[in-house]
Amino acid sequence: MKIKLLTDSSSDLPLSFVKENSDILEVLGMPITIEQEEFIDDLGEKFSHDYFYDKLANGASPKTSQINTMTFYDKYIEHHEAGYSIVYIGLSSGLSGTINNAKLAKGMLVEEAPLAIVEVIDSLAASIGLGALIVYALELIREGMDLKEITRLIEEQKLHANHWFAVDDLMHLKNGGRIPAAAAYVGTVLNVKPILTIKHNGKLESYSTVRGKKKAYKYIVSKVVEHISSQDVPIIVGHANILKDAKILKDEIRLQGINNRIIETCLSATIASHVGPGMLAIAFMSNKDREDK
Repeated sequence: MKIKLLTDSSSDLPLSFVKENSDILEVLGMPITIEQEEFIDDLGEKFSHDYFYDKLANGASPKTSQINTMTFYDKYIEHHEAGYSIVYIGLSSGLSGTINNAKLAKGMLVEEAPLAIVEVIDSLAASIGLGALIVYALELIREGMDLKEITRLIEEQKLHANHWFAVDDLMHLKNGGRIPAAAAYVGTVLNVKPILTIKHNGKLESYSTVRGKKKAYKYIVSKVVEHISSQDVPIIVGHANILKDAKILKDEIRLQGINNRIIETCLSATIASHVGPGMLAIAFMSNKDREDK
């Protein structure tokens, strides 16, 4: 049976990559509300990155919502009736209740169509870390593995998804409740840049702090050097509307003698709503579980 791989817009994959793999992959958009207007995060296709980041620059405070159960149910029905087995790999349960809605929809579908095959995987990852897991899953599907084996491997390997974030705007983290207000103000004055990662429980946590952008970028590249396990593993570089800084990061990766394929992407609205403009991130699959402290 054919396999359809579903994920959500928090995966921050480039729209071009999603379209190139649309025979297998589909991305469901998270709802975003900006100044009383609701949009669906479609990775910048219609709800453009330029519009979104311009709103951020002018002080807007976007709000994100979960993908609801009926959206999942309708999508499952569509692909089941088209002859697909379905696997949804979604945003960490430590950050959103969306994965629970995906599971509820699976129960509804299986009750109505007992022969339907749907697997729902909590990635315990976010943003381009989830994106790295999706790239890995795509490779497994294209190798011709069956859904049972793919699900087993993703569950076994999902904590191998490394993702490191260098955050520029501490005020967005403060507004989202990620760091205390006092820490945000002091950090801004001292030019402190927090390095964030996703713990094994799927929650976003501060891992370290450095002074200044250059040191922050060198730090996250050092994590690639430390943990990348193969030249065949793609590295995803994600940025919150800072192309020049993304180039600096890519150049630093190459200076370390790492020649892996690099997938560059601008963070779409789902994740950028919480971290603000200026974030730079690296993600890749390793051969062991990511750090957890």
